Amino acid sequence: MLSLSFPGAGLLYAGHPFLAAMDFFGEAVLYALFLLLAVEAEPGAVGVSIGLGAFFFVMTKMESVHLSSILVARTKPEEPATRSNYRKVVLVGGLASLILIGGAFPLIGAVRPVIDRDLDVAGADNPWQVSRDTSEWDDFADDPTARSLWTHPNGLRVTLFAYPQGILDSLGDFRDDYRRQMGGEGPTLTMDDDVPAPFEGFRCVSRRQDGAGNPIALVHYIVMDREHHDIHQLASTVTDEDAEPADALMRELLSRARWIDATPPVRGGAGD
Repeated sequence: MLSLSFPGAGLLYAGHPFLAAMDFFGEAVLYALFLLLAVEAEPGAVGVSIGLGAFFFVMTKMESVHLSSILVARTKPEEPATRSNYRKVVLVGGLASLILIGGAFPLIGAVRPVIDRDLDVAGADNPWQVSRDTSEWDDFADDPTARSLWTHPNGLRVTLFAYPQGILDSLGDFRDDYRRQMGGEGPTLTMDDDVPAPFEGFRCVSRRQDGAGNPIALVHYIVMDREHHDIHQLASTVTDEDAEPADALMRELLSRARWIDATPPVRGGAGD
């Protein structure tokens, strides 16, 4: 009962304080790793993290119970007075463990990365039209990272995506992964830090061919919301000859951009 109620309590009762301290330390490390995995996991992998944590929790408890039982049987005289005092430890330790286990789930929900802000374009002479209703989108309506669609009078369409970053993620890591992904999909790749102030990030232009063999260009601007540790991406796909005009218009869009409170798009069917 002591082993189940609190890490190391059974071994402490058996008269082995060093083993009890090691047991407590080991379970504390596993608990911290479980929290970290659950917080950093992708949305679809949270259940896997919880299942993995439950597996290790059961295995460590079984081993603690087994070892404590052996040591008690071999080295610990059964004294009624001692047993009575340790029953109180069972109750207090069990309550503390329940609080720690039960409190893990709201803690995970509170610290998991979420999008805190979105980009908007200000100015009375702003030519861009924004849509935050996915039923009006031709592409990316089912992409959970897509936040809005911006359309210029000349027909250029720019999709804005947002990616919440974990506590261990950085813009540099995101850039390295992005370079590997984009570099592996096309022969021509241009990346630089030419992003309008006050934003921090990078620009990427990737040239390739579409399914019909026509040359196209993917023009992306990636900016970091450093205050809230989120990454926002402006993306457009155009013909190769339109890459430079599209790049100029996207710079103009970003030069007008400002942060607003998070405004999730209206997903299709939400009003049905």
